[in-house]
Amino acid sequence: MFNDADDFELNPMFEVGAYSATVTLIAPMDEGEYRATIEAGGLSTTAMVTVSLAPAGADLVINEIDYDQPGADAAEYVEIYNPTGVAIPLAGVVFEAINGSNNTVYGSYNLSDAGAELPAGGYLVIGNLPVVAALPDGVLNLVLPNNGLQNGAPDGVRIMRNGEFVDGLSYEGAMDGVTEGTTLPADLADIGDDALARCPDGADSGDNAADFSLRAPTPGAANACN
Repeated sequence: MFNDADDFELNPMFEVGAYSATVTLIAPMDEGEYRATIEAGGLSTTAMVTVSLAPAGADLVINEIDYDQPGADAAEYVEIYNPTGVAIPLAGVVFEAINGSNNTVYGSYNLSDAGAELPAGGYLVIGNLPVVAALPDGVLNLVLPNNGLQNGAPDGVRIMRNGEFVDGLSYEGAMDGVTEGTTLPADLADIGDDALARCPDGADSGDNAADFSLRAPTPGAANACN
């Protein structure tokens, strides 16, 4: 018997002489909370089941960012990475650039404009035209206008899904609703030829200062961690 989810498939396998069962649920493709009721041998039990298209504790991350180059900022980009083993749908997922002086959004990009989903281990790059033009084949992308990323101090970027926080990074200072854990130290200001990158790709301890370091830029490819 199923409630709220007609597409659930339930396969109970009862152990002989024991009030226990192994249950396999084949879930619908819509994320959300579902109630499943199991009835057998005059006994019944009800449980709430959470359906998520990404493994628990794993989701899209801001994997690399180059917000400031020597001279004119003509090669800015943000790289978003899917560290999970499944494709993640991009409907309702938004990348936001945040002004650190007043915590307002000054740039917003619907990731679904780049594609319906980000494949397992895939990259999505939001970058200036020269960056986008040089990306490896097949990398999802959106165009960032020239000087599309503010240089601090501080400023930040984050990923939101249906209004809920997914991942964030602030640079050159801490920001409410953006910084994860402790902010980057002053010596990690992106003011040279390097980019701020996670090593290894997708490594997310929930602490910006621990997760990011200065590395050679590699938009749309594995970070230069060696």
